[in-house]
Amino acid sequence: MVVKARLAQRYVTSETVCQICGGEVENIMHVFFNCNYAVDIWRYSDFGDLLNDAPADSFLMRWRWLREKINNADLLKIDALLWASWRCRNLHIFEHTQPNAVMLAANYSNWVADHMLYAAKLSCQPHRTAEGSIVLAATKSVASSTPECLERKLFVLH
Repeated sequence: MVVKARLAQRYVTSETVCQICGGEVENIMHVFFNCNYAVDIWRYSDFGDLLNDAPADSFLMRWRWLREKINNADLLKIDALLWASWRCRNLHIFEHTQPNAVMLAANYSNWVADHMLYAAKLSCQPHRTAEGSIVLAATKSVASSTPECLERKLFVLH
């Protein structure tokens, strides 16, 4: 990711201080977790307390730690919040706006949730019977998270 610390390593700039908060070197960890927008996002998320215990040495170490601690659905939620942090940074720097980080994160989280719901529905693909009927399938949650495909014949194509 193109952050100031990385640009300085490539001799593109000598300035590494975050231009949003002015407090730290702008690296990936800072943008995703420590800058003003990120702090707001994590404060209102379900993961703030978890991140307090996470390694802070590098993004890779933190990500590996998170993968061991939480399930894939929660990792996708965290992805959405990271994406929101990055988007807030870019809006501030390139479009000179001050986005509402919490609202942006909520929208991104909703997009991910909608996508997951849609993807679950697609896990039961329509198919054709031997007689030529097209069978549409919908996903119904039977237990806590077990999808069950419910099928309905719609029509016969000749």
